[in-house]
Formats: sequence, structure tokens, C-alpha cells
Amino acid sequence: MPIVPGYSTMLENSVNAILSSANRENLPLLYPGPGELLDTTSTIWFKILSDLSLVILSILA
Repeated sequence: MPIVPGYSTMLENSVNAILSSANRENLPLLYPGPGELLDTTSTIWFKILSDLSLVILSILA
């Protein structure tokens, strides 16, 4: 069941791409390049982490 239609599907696809990737160090989601700092205090980052925790639970279930 998607939490946010469209958003949750994209997030689930990203997580699946990470889990199935053999060369994880080249994935920008895990390793942002220099100068691409993530603001961990923003509400968007909090939402991404919240959605990610739900998607991981559904993958592991």
C-alpha cells in the first residue's frame, strides 16, 4: 500500500535498485558527489527516511 502515491513507488524502485546493484559505490543516492551535501534537518529528508523505513519493512516482510 503506497503511503504517498507515486512517491512511494519511486522510493521502492530506488531501494530495489540499491539492493540489486553489484557496484553500490557508484550509486549517487548512497554516495552523493562532492558539493552535494544533504541537509539532514530538512522536512524532505525526514520524509525520505520515514518512507524508506516503511519500504524496507515491506521488502523484508
